[in-house]
Amino acid sequence: MAHHLVDGVEAEIIHMLAGNHGDRLPRTSPPAAGLIHLTNRIRLLRPMGSVTQLRIGVYVHNLQKHPKGATFEVVTQVDDLLGPIWEAESTLLCKGVELPGDLPQINDPAPVALSELTRWYAPADIGRRYAKVSGDYNPIHLSAASAKLFGLPSAIAHGLWIKARTLAALNSHLPAANVEVFVAFKKPVRLPGEVILLSSEAGSSGDFQLNGHDGLVHLIGNWRPVS
Repeated sequence: MAHHLVDGVEAEIIHMLAGNHGDRLPRTSPPAAGLIHLTNRIRLLRPMGSVTQLRIGVYVHNLQKHPKGATFEVVTQVDDLLGPIWEAESTLLCKGVELPGDLPQINDPAPVALSELTRWYAPADIGRRYAKVSGDYNPIHLSAASAKLFGLPSAIAHGLWIKARTLAALNSHLPAANVEVFVAFKKPVRLPGEVILLSSEAGSSGDFQLNGHDGLVHLIGNWRPVS
């Protein structure tokens, strides 16, 4: 039986496991509360199949200046008994931190033609429900009251939940392995709210975008063969 990227939500289950290991990073690492997820890249090097033992490594690097603070990357590497099987890189924003130096240049990809694939509703309590599964109790996701403590008018959905839900909808479009999936989180998904998934055709490469109403873009992404 072929195991696609999100069969059994394998990719994001591993990410949640890795997140729990991330809690063991040195105390010099930035605090999790209030962090904003900007981008995420996952590489599935081989089908997950019947993997029973995994070794997970997590480290933080690449501190960069940002217009709203500072960004850093959390890198996760997963091996089974045969070697590397899964890799991920997440870029996170810590607001209010000032760093010296110039701002790095960021180029947005050129727009591509996409068609609507599906749409779904993100309920008001999805942040609390996802927190119980993932262990990520960042206050900006839990309720409007806790989100307002960090300057947000309402709770917003977890970036990894949005990505996992998007990958589940894209399951039939994606290769089973040797694939890299990149997403850049744009406007947050305020809870509750409806989102609309646009995608190119199924194949070894493709692009997708998650929109809200009134022209809001929540997420842009693509999948490519691992180079």
